[in-house]
Amino acid sequence: MKKLLLLLLVLSLALLPVIYKNEKTKFTLLDNGNIVAPDGTEYVPLANEGLIAMFGSRTHLGKIRGELHTFYSLRHKYYIGSWDIGIYSCEGDPELRTLIRNRPDSEWFAYYRKASLPPIDLSPDNCVRFELIGYKEIHSGEWYQPGFEHMICNGGIKGQDDIKAFLADVRSQKSPEEAGLYDLVRKPDGGFENCYGYGEVYGYFADEPNLAVPFSVTSYNDKAYSIVLSDDKSYVLPEKWLPMLMAGE
Repeated sequence: MKKLLLLLLVLSLALLPVIYKNEKTKFTLLDNGNIVAPDGTEYVPLANEGLIAMFGSRTHLGKIRGELHTFYSLRHKYYIGSWDIGIYSCEGDPELRTLIRNRPDSEWFAYYRKASLPPIDLSPDNCVRFELIGYKEIHSGEWYQPGFEHMICNGGIKGQDDIKAFLADVRSQKSPEEAGLYDLVRKPDGGFENCYGYGEVYGYFADEPNLAVPFSVTSYNDKAYSIVLSDDKSYVLPEKWLPMLMAGE
C-alpha cells in the first residue's frame, strides 16, 4: 500500500509541469464576448471567417476555460478536417495583434483583435493593395486560405491613384444580372450553368502584418467577370484590371 501511494505521489509530481502548462494556456471568455489571454491581454471580436482572412500556418495557443470539446470537424464545401478547438495565432504576427478562435459546434472560425489597438476600417477604401488569388490555390491549403507569401509579395494593384481608379471603375459598372452575364439556366445544385467561383480579390491594410478582406470573384465562362464588394453588391469586373490584380502570382 505504501509503495502504491509512493508511486502515485511520484506520478503526480511528474505531471505537475504538464498540468501547470495546460492551466497557463487557458484563455478566459468574458460576459461581453471579449477574450483574455493568459498574460492578461484582452481581445475584442473583429469578424467571422469569410469577412476577413489571415494567411499561412497557424499555431494553437490554448483553449477557452471551460470548453471541454477536443476536436471539431469543419465541413466546408471544399474540404472536411478536424482541428483542436481553442485559440490560434497566425504566421507573420509575432505581436499577436489578431487571434483566431475555433469554437465548439461552429463551422466558422472567429477573429479577435487586441483591445488596445485602435478600431480598424475594413472597407475596401481603406485597403492599400488588392490582389486576386484563384480558388485552386486557396483550396489547396490546409486551412482553406492562401500562403503567407501573398502577404509580403507586394503584387497586385497598389498606390493611392490606382486603387481609387480601380474602385471607382468597378463601382460604376452594372450588376452581372443587369449586364446579362447570367444565362439563367440553373444546374441541379442551384447554380448557373455558365459561371463558377473564380477566386478572391484580397484587400490588404497598412501596418497589419497578416490581415486581409476577401472580395469574391465570379467567372462567366472566362468571358466576363464580376466582384462582390463589402456592400454585398456585385459589380461587373472590367477585364482590364485582371493583369494588374494577378501580378503577384
